Amino acid sequence: KPFFLDAPFYEQQFNTEMDLRAPNRSMDDSYFLIDSKLGTVFEARVAYQISFGIEPCTLCGRGNSRPFLQLPTVLWPQLYVVLNAKAPPKAIEQYKQILALLDTTTQYSIYIAPVLALCSILFAVILSGRRWRTHRRRVGNKLTLDMHDY
Repeated sequence: KPFFLDAPFYEQQFNTEMDLRAPNRSMDDSYFLIDSKLGTVFEARVAYQISFGIEPCTLCGRGNSRPFLQLPTVLWPQLYVVLNAKAPPKAIEQYKQILALLDTTTQYSIYIAPVLALCSILFAVILSGRRWRTHRRRVGNKLTLDMHDY
């Protein structure tokens, strides 16, 4: 996170040495504004920092010439990136209308769906019974499938 937000060790060590401002949670933290019903993201803010670290190299060089052994351990912040994204107000209004429609549909579907299922089952039973009675009158009580007697 930018300016070592949520990293107090680095904040104390490097922000004062490099004359950086103190981290500010309202400016430097990431967040997402998400709708709780459908999970749609309305607003997002992503902030991050890319740092470059230097450490002494014990394996570099030979003999007495080891210039990289004297290097200090330093962490340099190189780049701060803040990405802001927000849905346009017109899209938010359309989304509100869709949610209102879904709420209305959900209220009716609680009652209508079981009634439609029951009516469909009754209709299928009635049609099957009519077809069976018609077939029994023509053929008699024999069980016939595909015009073959069994």
